[in-house]
Amino acid sequence: MNRRILLILVAAIFATVASFAVFQEAGSAEDVPRISIEQLKRKLGSDNLVIIDARSGSDWRGSEFMIEGAVRGKAGQEKQWAKNLHKDAEIVVYCA
Repeated sequence: MNRRILLILVAAIFATVASFAVFQEAGSAEDVPRISIEQLKRKLGSDNLVIIDARSGSDWRGSEFMIEGAVRGKAGQEKQWAKNLHKDAEIVVYCA
């Protein structure tokens, strides 16, 4: 994967993780763990890692930048797609 694309995606992940707290019933953005670019690079390909692309339909369809192996989870339906996640999975959500 091109380094520039990876950097853009990781920046998007940071923004998503911060905004994901809005969808939670409790907690704040400070409670959401962060992941660095290098940490994510090391984890890519891990069996325990689940990357969720929570962009809107038009943003998702129109994007040329996607993290390989990411699955789509529609924003606003977090409880629905969370039911399908293994309780021990490490989850990274992005939406930019």
